[in-house]
Amino acid sequence: MKVFKRVADIMNANIHAMLDKAEDPPKMVRMIIHEMNDTLVKVRMTAAKAIADRKELTRHLETKRAEAMDWERKAEYAVRRDRDDLARGALAERRQCEQDVENLERDLQVSEEIEGKLRNDIATLEGKIAEAKARQRSIIARAQTARVQRGVRRQLSRHNVDEIMEGFEQYERMIDDLEGQVESFESSKSMSLREEFQSIQDDEELDEELQNLKSRMKRGNEPSSEGTQTS
Repeated sequence: MKVFKRVADIMNANIHAMLDKAEDPPKMVRMIIHEMNDTLVKVRMTAAKAIADRKELTRHLETKRAEAMDWERKAEYAVRRDRDDLARGALAERRQCEQDVENLERDLQVSEEIEGKLRNDIATLEGKIAEAKARQRSIIARAQTARVQRGVRRQLSRHNVDEIMEGFEQYERMIDDLEGQVESFESSKSMSLREEFQSIQDDEELDEELQNLKSRMKRGNEPSSEGTQTS
């Protein structure tokens, strides 16, 4: 059966190796999960049919066993009635029923084995699907990170890193020049303030000297007290 072959292929497949070799792991894991889910549906349908077949075989087997017992009773009844011809016919029917029972028992055993294998396959497939889904989120995250890293490396390969760093250095020099101008302006502003204060102090000193000069001149122009008394 094709379904058994497909299940065997999936069971023997190494999901980790398949994903490691895939060019697009997220796409691959989605395909794997989709295919396994599709196979799981088919296996469940096959298992449902196997269960139905097993139940039908069981009913036929019980019927044939009942018929064999019935022909056994009829043969005994015919013997009691001295009807050996009928007894022989009943025994022949019983033998046929017993043969049918043997065939049905073999068919039932095969059906039960198939059903058991299908149940195991379903459990295995469910485990494989759970494994793939558990890795799906991690794989998608890793793939996204890898794409980003690849994009960064491509950008870096297109532009010379030394040129980029040289551009940064030029910007730093421009900023240094601007900061120097600001410091120079602040320094000149401070010098102007000091000069103004010094000018005020100089003016005050000149005013004081002028007043002293006037005082001396005034005292020099006044007549002495001795000259006044002599005259």
